[in-house]
Amino acid sequence: MLGVDGISILLVLLTTVIMALCMLGGWSVQTNIKYFYLILLTLELLIILVFIVLDIVLFYFFFEATLIPMYLIILMWGPNERKIKAGFYLFIYTFVGSIFLLISIFLIYLELGTTNYLVLLNADFSFNKQVIL
Repeated sequence: MLGVDGISILLVLLTTVIMALCMLGGWSVQTNIKYFYLILLTLELLIILVFIVLDIVLFYFFFEATLIPMYLIILMWGPNERKIKAGFYLFIYTFVGSIFLLISIFLIYLELGTTNYLVLLNADFSFNKQVIL
């Protein structure tokens, strides 16, 4: 299920503008140009999907899926010999940090029986539960 609200439509617009600037800035890429733009467009698609999905499980999936193209861009077109280490750290830190998001999604599902964002808008969680989540 897809949809936009006032802030997500602005984030989608911002994503498209920034990715267009990134593509213009990619003029200095000398190797594998076709793959660079393919990965960049894949990243743009995944970021836009993060902003327009209305299910928090799909949000988590697309959020994590953005790590793959980012890792590939760093790995293939990074500026120096530390690019492998930098890409690995980006992947690990983001993935480990989002484990808490996955646990929160699981707890919300146990509490309400759904992960639909529109249903969650009307959910009434206590203050303590909100702090834990």
